[in-house]
Amino acid sequence: MKKTVLKLFAEAVVERPESAMRSRVLGAALRRIDGVPVRSRYGVVMRTRSHDLTNYYCISGENHVDYDDVFSVVSTIRPGMAFFDIGANAGLFSMVAGKRLGPDGVIVAFEPSPRTFHDLVANAVANGLANFHPFCAALGLENGVARFDSGNEGHSGAAHFDGQGKMFVTQMRFADMWPSLRELIGDRKIMVKIDVEGAEDIVLTSIADLLASGQIETCIVEVDQGYLERFGSSAAALYAKLEAVGLKPRLGLGTRPHYNEVFERQG
Repeated sequence: MKKTVLKLFAEAVVERPESAMRSRVLGAALRRIDGVPVRSRYGVVMRTRSHDLTNYYCISGENHVDYDDVFSVVSTIRPGMAFFDIGANAGLFSMVAGKRLGPDGVIVAFEPSPRTFHDLVANAVANGLANFHPFCAALGLENGVARFDSGNEGHSGAAHFDGQGKMFVTQMRFADMWPSLRELIGDRKIMVKIDVEGAEDIVLTSIADLLASGQIETCIVEVDQGYLERFGSSAAALYAKLEAVGLKPRLGLGTRPHYNEVFERQG
């Protein structure tokens, strides 16, 4: 009963205007109901992980720079489309897409961290997602395992491939999955979201078959030159690969040091 009351209180605070007091009160409430699903500012249910800043942002809606623009684009997905969430974390945007896709839509999500993946699946159940296909894996250039930095305990969204990482995660080559996924997706139009902390170029190379299909209408990609340099890549390389398959950017190369770019098929 106590947790139920705290859950309702936290959800009421989420709807209040933002302020320093709101942040303190909401943070304190969420710490008391760790693991309990609550309705977030983005209208979907998310399991609480009080130690995790990424989770707090998903629930509170306070990280406008990294979340609001992605939310606005994902919210335009149409019933019956397919959504690929690459670097899904606990699935905020899979949940947002799922509310709009309906029973005829398809969601394919990739999240390599086992703990975060557990929350991803739990959130899908809590939101009643239909046709949800999660993979506890990172997309890479070959099948096997890869070293991974899970991020510090306070920020799961910072997790990334790292040759010195203490965690080993499953890595999958998309080309080997594509025949089965193509059968699942059929002729649906597709929206893709890629947020993998600098490995975006690796992902684009891995999903070459998906890019070549011509079914992608919109591709949302996190662009951060510093993160990309971890893997010897650049923002220019991302733009070139996506423009080569007919996906044109809304903002343009070098808009800010860190931003989300939206690539769209014209016509």
